[in-house]
Amino acid sequence: IQRLAKDHKALRYFSAFNRNDVPARAILLQSAIAILILLTSQFQWIVTSIGFVLLLFNTLTVISLFILRVRHPEVERSIRVPFYPFLPFLFILFNGWIMVYLAVYRTQEVLHGLIQERLSH
Repeated sequence: IQRLAKDHKALRYFSAFNRNDVPARAILLQSAIAILILLTSQFQWIVTSIGFVLLLFNTLTVISLFILRVRHPEVERSIRVPFYPFLPFLFILFNGWIMVYLAVYRTQEVLHGLIQERLSH
């Protein structure tokens, strides 16, 4: 929320850091929103909305593996990916299938998760 507040005049109050260099106002607002969601929502709804966002970013991270290997083939890889490219591709395929399922059958939770993610950055 601090980053969002930094970019929008109406939310500038939440962009400030305290004397310990912590965005305390933004953390308090985000905590209040999280508590409100916990008190007013069903557990499955919360898990689905957060789970979709986690799946999305995990999948994007693995996709970046392919992109980096194509764009920068000369870079030495300090960590080897087992069974590359089969295993990362399988990971992307399964996560994609789960995300499509959630988007089709749990659309409201998915949208909520995406909106919350966008607001937190």
